Amino acid sequence: VAFNNIKVNRFKTIRMSINLYVPLNVEDAAHNALLRGLLTRSCKAYPDFTQFSKKLSALYGTDIVSSVKKTGAYQVLTFTAVGIDDRYVFTDEIISAEISKLLCEVIFNPNITDGKFNDNDFEQERRQLLDVIDSEFNEKRIYAMGQLIKHMCKDEVFGIKRYGTAEKIKAATAESLCKAWQNLLKTAKFEILYIGDSPADKAKEVFTKA
Repeated sequence: VAFNNIKVNRFKTIRMSINLYVPLNVEDAAHNALLRGLLTRSCKAYPDFTQFSKKLSALYGTDIVSSVKKTGAYQVLTFTAVGIDDRYVFTDEIISAEISKLLCEVIFNPNITDGKFNDNDFEQERRQLLDVIDSEFNEKRIYAMGQLIKHMCKDEVFGIKRYGTAEKIKAATAESLCKAWQNLLKTAKFEILYIGDSPADKAKEVFTKA
């Protein structure tokens, strides 16, 4: 796990990104792509979207988003939180620590019951991801580039798409996704980036404990 702090005073917000680097492979790529969206829908402490949104609003409108990309032979899952900088809070509350705790809840304590994710959340995320893959066909530049890499690197890891394949996504289940999450935590390399003017020590302390 690496923690990097970039101190800047030009913004009124702090930005925290947790990047998880895992080796690209056909079996795991689809599961990981599903996971990155599913994890930001809710967590054990805030098990539905409404409760989760209320918590974000209580943290001065903090926003948490996720993305997946391909870097060389690695798939990178990124969880990013953007919130108000500690120096602009009117109380003694340390927002950077609270945002860090919520990010850790999202990654380490997801909404899992009886060894599987919530079925409704899982189905919604799978449908959205399949829609994204289908939409690339209409974006001719993106589609052409994808086909080029697929055929040029068909025998290499780099030929695997960042989302995996539609077939693997359709074959995934709420149970298999739970196992993929456990495997992700065991195998991923973590890189945490903290950007803002307020000190990063409280956030670092939260991440270290997690």
